[in-house]
Amino acid sequence: MPAAAQTIPNPGMETWTNLFLYEEPQGWGTLNQLVISGAPATVTKSTDKRTGLFAARLETKVLTTNPLPGTLPDTLPGTLFTGTVNLANQSFVLGIPFNQKVNTFSFWYKYAPAANVDSAGCLVSMSYYDTLLQARVPIADGGIVFGGTNAVYQQATVTLNYTASNQPDTILIVFGSSAGDSARGGSNLKIDDMTVTLISGIEQPFEIVPAITLYPNPATDVINASWDDVKYPQLTARVFDVQGKQVMTAVINSANKSVRVSELSKGLYTLQLYDRNDKPVHTARFVRE
Repeated sequence: MPAAAQTIPNPGMETWTNLFLYEEPQGWGTLNQLVISGAPATVTKSTDKRTGLFAARLETKVLTTNPLPGTLPDTLPGTLFTGTVNLANQSFVLGIPFNQKVNTFSFWYKYAPAANVDSAGCLVSMSYYDTLLQARVPIADGGIVFGGTNAVYQQATVTLNYTASNQPDTILIVFGSSAGDSARGGSNLKIDDMTVTLISGIEQPFEIVPAITLYPNPATDVINASWDDVKYPQLTARVFDVQGKQVMTAVINSANKSVRVSELSKGLYTLQLYDRNDKPVHTARFVRE
């Protein structure tokens, strides 16, 4: 019997974090931090969903209103990806921990291309970190590009092509509201309800886990967690730095729901919570002040 699929956070785009100037879908990276420098937010929460309460809305925004004659305006596509980004110190972590081979990745989407000439896309890749090479090595990838207006939710599937037999440790998923040179301001893509098929051929949905809340963020001493004690009597917390290196681990339960982070250096981190079967159930980013 194959092992259960690992979870990718927030597969239905139900949970969002309010960061004052913009909102972020929990567990996913965007370029919304550019609002600090005056750019518009390109990923927002939408009530035009397939199921649940929300979907993610990716919109290509115009950056220049007076382009040179014969050229298109500069644009910033809506970009959503598994990973973290901190534009303040120019650090990126592309992908999240995932150690099972994925055959296909599916999602539901709506698309409204501006002027009906734009196209959107999704790219998926799997990789592992080679300790001898001290580099990340890709082992599988796949992608899909689609255009035309889809006014009702439609399912799309990306099939991964494997080029190596190594076991992966990371999956990267990237969505873009514009996928080529024809990018137009106003093109918008809505994403909801993601599932995977493992290499075994058995389809398993990304689990929509009960709400897990982490606070405060930023943190200086401890991060507190709140979750359903009945479903998860005990969780293991693992913290990764911006390079994807695990820097600490801790066991938390109903009697102790705090993770001490005071010994970490200041910066951006990813915290993952695992159940007793070592299955990831929650991923969140936090800042150690």
